[in-house]
Amino acid sequence: MVHMIDFRVLELLCSRICHDLISPVTAINNGMELLEDDPGDMLDDIRDLLMNSASEGAGKLQYFRLAYGMGGDSDGEVGIGTAADLSVRLGKHEKPSIAWPEDRNGMYPRLVVKAAMNMVLMAIEALPRGGDIAVSLDGNDIEVNARGQGARVEQANLEVLAGPVAFESLTPRSIQSYFTREVVEAGGGTLSADAGETDLVTLRAVYTAC
Repeated sequence: MVHMIDFRVLELLCSRICHDLISPVTAINNGMELLEDDPGDMLDDIRDLLMNSASEGAGKLQYFRLAYGMGGDSDGEVGIGTAADLSVRLGKHEKPSIAWPEDRNGMYPRLVVKAAMNMVLMAIEALPRGGDIAVSLDGNDIEVNARGQGARVEQANLEVLAGPVAFESLTPRSIQSYFTREVVEAGGGTLSADAGETDLVTLRAVYTAC
């Protein structure tokens, strides 16, 4: 099945990536400007700012490359350990902690790995006050549990997951859910969200064929 992406979807995804990268890039720029002045006893603080911001920016770029782009073998499999390591690095700069299965030696279809990584991004959005994200896999099926105070899936995202949606109705708040659903369906699966339990959101991708 060929999945067509509307121009608006590309615009919203680009905006999302820029939004997530602007903070570390701006911090690096600010740090470099401070170095041009006489930093005095601020040198250690500036160095820490530059190192942390550079690490955050690089980590996000590597994560986005695989989650959104063509990272890995386009027709083959990707090691789950790669996705797990990138998620752990991403989690150092996000409110929620992110945990993947201890056994990280398995190989999975690229679209399944992309789906899991995008589901993690959905889980981060579902935890505005932080919490814990746990990823589990059963065969190619994926479950991501997001637990924390005020865990929720916004109505716009639930509508996106429920079925067809007009491109013009997509927003910066709903684009991640839309793209994740597209990735799951492109791999032969279905995506659902369950927010029935207080402070817990469960995302599931169930595959009938991969």
